[in-house]
Amino acid sequence: MNPFRAFLDTHREKAPLALRLAFGAHLMFVSTHLFSPAGQRAFAEYLASIHVPYPLLSAYLAHATEFFGGLALVLGILVRPAAAALVFNFLVAVGVALQGQPYVKQAPAIQMLAVSVYFLVNGAGAWSLERLVRKRI
Repeated sequence: MNPFRAFLDTHREKAPLALRLAFGAHLMFVSTHLFSPAGQRAFAEYLASIHVPYPLLSAYLAHATEFFGGLALVLGILVRPAAAALVFNFLVAVGVALQGQPYVKQAPAIQMLAVSVYFLVNGAGAWSLERLVRKRI
């Protein structure tokens, strides 16, 4: 067997860990508006301008979903429930908040939706707190 392929096969179970850490940290970083009243108001004003009901509540829910979903991914625990919430969040983003926008503005949300679907389907992977907790029970 090719040594490079053997190396990749040996470390296959670590790939979801890398994706979880990068994606989760990104979500936590971009959702820091959760902790800024000015950021929340600005996002709520945008949501109100596109007629999203309860724009301030929707802004808080979207940012909280991203922050705590990202935290769950980083920790590798409750990944599927977090991913389900993130899938819903990004479906709303693409279908409502970014509707009619050029693709270049929709692309980040579409990519985050795709990664969220991956974790919804596949779970946290072998290198996760979920797996560690399951082994000890």
